[in-house]
Amino acid sequence: MQAGVPDELLDRFRLLLSLGEDRFHVGQSELGHADHVDCEPGRGLVARQRYRSDVGPQLEGRRPRPDLAPQRRVHLLAAGVWVGGLPPLLLLLRAAGREAGADARPHAVVAARRFSRGALVCVLALLLTGTLNAATQVATVAGLVGTTYGRLLLVKLALLLLGLWLAPAHAFPTKPVRVIVAFTPGGATDIIARTLMPRLAELWGQPVVVENRPGAGGSLAAQIVARAPADGATLLVHSSGYSINAALNPALPYDPRRDFVDIAPLASQAQALVVNPASGIRSVAELIAAAKAKPGEVTFGSSGIGSGAHFAAEKFRIAAGIEVLHIPYKGGAEAINDTVAGRLAFTFNTLSLALPYIRDGRLLVLGVSSTQRSGLLPEVPTIAESALPGFEFTFWNGLWAPAGTPPAIVEKIARDLGRIVATAEVRERLARLGAEPMAMTPAQFSRFVREEIETAERIVRISGIKAQ
Repeated sequence: MQAGVPDELLDRFRLLLSLGEDRFHVGQSELGHADHVDCEPGRGLVARQRYRSDVGPQLEGRRPRPDLAPQRRVHLLAAGVWVGGLPPLLLLLRAAGREAGADARPHAVVAARRFSRGALVCVLALLLTGTLNAATQVATVAGLVGTTYGRLLLVKLALLLLGLWLAPAHAFPTKPVRVIVAFTPGGATDIIARTLMPRLAELWGQPVVVENRPGAGGSLAAQIVARAPADGATLLVHSSGYSINAALNPALPYDPRRDFVDIAPLASQAQALVVNPASGIRSVAELIAAAKAKPGEVTFGSSGIGSGAHFAAEKFRIAAGIEVLHIPYKGGAEAINDTVAGRLAFTFNTLSLALPYIRDGRLLVLGVSSTQRSGLLPEVPTIAESALPGFEFTFWNGLWAPAGTPPAIVEKIARDLGRIVATAEVRERLARLGAEPMAMTPAQFSRFVREEIETAERIVRISGIKAQ
């Protein structure tokens, strides 16, 4: 038996105390020196070590009891099973049942799912308990407590910390989630968000509130989310404009590369080049000719400087060699309405937004920006085949969280979104909107966003667009 307690073991005892263990006692010898330490986490483990008298006062009276959330208590009791055996298991089953009951409300399916997760924790805890306790007994009989016991304790504590670290993702979300949409209601980004978010609410058993905060090409919404707590309860739905803003405006009130976590893409859409039927323009070539005849007088609208529609038109302008006047709006719906009213010569917008106007004859589509014709409008040529070979521009939407959001929560949101987008119902719904689902992991989406930023930077350099 060692004469003193190593700092490493002392720190472990302190950790057990900080996690709210059942009993911790410091005994005194007749000479007033600390004689032993009894540590009984879950009433199943007794550790006895002699140590110097100057160590005892460091432990005396320290027993913090943090206010752990119910789901964390479940993981803590699981740790008690790993360390102590059967008694904590009964408490764990009771706590798991309480967690399911508390969250049942009208969401019986969610409650059952959470109870099953608690039961899985119990099963894993039992397996670990048998293995680790058997190893402890063997080590004791073999007289190796001085070294092997410490190693086993370290393993148990590591498993406990892993459980506590995973606890937030296990229970997420525990409160309503706000989804801030960067553009106006009725626009393409808003339509995609309102198609997918209600299904997340059904899956999570928590309200998912969609809130529109248009302005500054989506930067206003991004600024709100960048300043929100990094707990996954406030998310951003943006568009291609996210990468465009990063390239266009170095003085943004947030850093697109550092203030957000890329979660997942939602969907991509081709842009439709549309005009008012009363304009007399019937093809992409005729629009280019009209713009060349009156340089700087032909107007187009977009959902704001730096929006996807703006960059689609800028790319079109560069490829066609024309000069046109840009009129920015807060959202794509306003640009569509002014094109219908004849106040704009043309606009680029997503098929999901333009299609109703095209079908009822209020807008005429000249071409689509994708490399292939749209299945919704198979008779409409691509811009590339009608006038500008090689032209392509794709509009996409994605989901972001504030920087610092736990990776486990990010992975859970991405995984749940992937499950929703993969369903036949959602894919059919997106197809009717002219959109295609996008499937990427958070890491893949992060690389995709960085590549989009680099592409946008090249367009900014060539076109000379300036942020306002």
